[in-house]
Amino acid sequence: MENIYKIKNQLGIPFNVKLVFKDESYGKDKCLIHDKDEPMVEFYDSRFDHEPEGLFISRYNISAFSEIKTGINLDVNSYKWSIDYEYVAQIQGFIREAIEKKEKIHNCNPTIYLCEDCEVSCARLYMDQVLGDFLGEPEDNIPIACEACGAKAE
Repeated sequence: MENIYKIKNQLGIPFNVKLVFKDESYGKDKCLIHDKDEPMVEFYDSRFDHEPEGLFISRYNISAFSEIKTGINLDVNSYKWSIDYEYVAQIQGFIREAIEKKEKIHNCNPTIYLCEDCEVSCARLYMDQVLGDFLGEPEDNIPIACEACGAKAE
């Protein structure tokens, strides 16, 4: 299974955390196709075998999940499906690494940024801007610079 992060919460409950990118299938029996640019993150209780990943609990857009600064209860009907912030932060790190890896594999994105300083097309600059948008991080925390001349993006 690709884009799966295995983690146990503070109660020892094992979860599979799955990233779903554009054009990938998701949902019950994988009958839906994700048609948005922004990836989603899904949570499964891996103790159950309802789907290959386990029992589906919930799904979030990356931008919404990245804003979580506390723990999260994935389903209000079960305290066992809560995740303390320590584990949320680990999942956010996994998401960031997976998005960076996917963007590198797919040559960042067909849309390339044109550096205004040196007029060289720079995929890295565009990728960093996209990651910042998805993950909701302030621009100064993301290394945004043209690979050719080192100019910073605005």
